[in-house]
Amino acid sequence: MLLCSLFLIVGCSDKWDKAISQMDGFKDKMCACKDKACTEGVEKEVDAWESTMKDTFKKDEKPPEKLIEKGDKIEKEMRDCRKAVEKTAGAAEAAAQLKKMSDYKDQMCACKDTACATKVSDDMTKWSQEEAKNSHSSSPDEDTMKKMTDITTQLGECMQKAMTPATP
Repeated sequence: MLLCSLFLIVGCSDKWDKAISQMDGFKDKMCACKDKACTEGVEKEVDAWESTMKDTFKKDEKPPEKLIEKGDKIEKEMRDCRKAVEKTAGAAEAAAQLKKMSDYKDQMCACKDTACATKVSDDMTKWSQEEAKNSHSSSPDEDTMKKMTDITTQLGECMQKAMTPATP
């Protein structure tokens, strides 16, 4: 992404230095991000900057090798920062989802009749649909999946118990 822009940049060393400095600034912004929305915002800024580079500089001249290496290094650092933010955000999102599912399980296990179980189930379905629309994380890790499976199994057992009429 940024490396592509470097290939488009030509001119005096001041222009090269300015471009590298701008790239470094984008990297610093990315590495300061704490959430995915921030990383996406920086990506948009980079894309806009790349467009101006294409319009500003000739595309048939190649930058000096040392600047290509420096640009590659900056780009890698920026990618690493983005991945770290996304991993942290994904872990936080997974923890929040586990907590919510655990709350639904507790509500379901407290139910004594079909009406209660249906209400909890409806609430959980609505929440799940919203999560599916708004979720930004990748697949949860193995430990999180195991916990989610255990919670879901317990919730299902409680739902079945609440919805099964008591025998006289």
